[in-house]
Formats: sequence, structure tokens, C-alpha cells
Amino acid sequence: GGLFVMLIPNAINHALLYLLAIVAGSLLTAVVYAVVKRPEVTELALEPVKA
Repeated sequence: GGLFVMLIPNAINHALLYLLAIVAGSLLTAVVYAVVKRPEVTELALEPVKA
């Protein structure tokens, strides 16, 4: 439910810890995604320029 759960009365006991858990999960997901989705390295074939 994410942040929408906070709108439900008495759904969570510790709102600050709930928000901290959401932030921690988002940061972990971002780091894992950045590591897994590294750009592919491609080699460029350059030819010498003729004058």
C-alpha cells in the first residue's frame, strides 16, 4: 500500500518507522537496480582520417 496506508486510521502503529522502512526499501532497490542495469560497453572502431 505504500504511503496510502498512512491515510487509513489505526492501520500502522509507528508512522516514522513505517516511513523509514519505505525509504530504506526504495534506496536498496535503487542501488541494486543501478548495479544490475549497468550500461553495456561497446568498442568503437575508428579509422584514421586521410588528409
